[in-house]
Amino acid sequence: MIFVQHAGPIGDEFEPSTPGWQLLSTIERAPGDRIVSKTLNDPFFRTPLQTQLADLRADRVLVTGWAPDLCVDATVRSAAALGFSVVAVADCHTVSDRPHLSAEDVIRHHHWVWANLIAPCPVTIVPETDV
Repeated sequence: MIFVQHAGPIGDEFEPSTPGWQLLSTIERAPGDRIVSKTLNDPFFRTPLQTQLADLRADRVLVTGWAPDLCVDATVRSAAALGFSVVAVADCHTVSDRPHLSAEDVIRHHHWVWANLIAPCPVTIVPETDV
């Protein structure tokens, strides 16, 4: 499994080695799991993620995470554009309410967008129980 971890600049809530930067303690990690550090929403931009997926001979990417309107969206779009079969795990991403939309509306909107992306492979949205 590959975990993507956002690394913000000094003073940011995601500054490396600060509490906001840490992966959730409830996430179980295996010894062979990898972590890719990113500085933008898109985890493929100037990171080893695409190379690591190629090394694993991955053709399908399951996407979960926080902020479907930012990082999760960028991940889904980039992976789809790169030709991966993308599965957005519907009940394994979350977000806080935004000033203009509830969290539920943000998620519902992005599920619709991802299901309608024009990409080499379609993006599927499925609950965790169907993965």
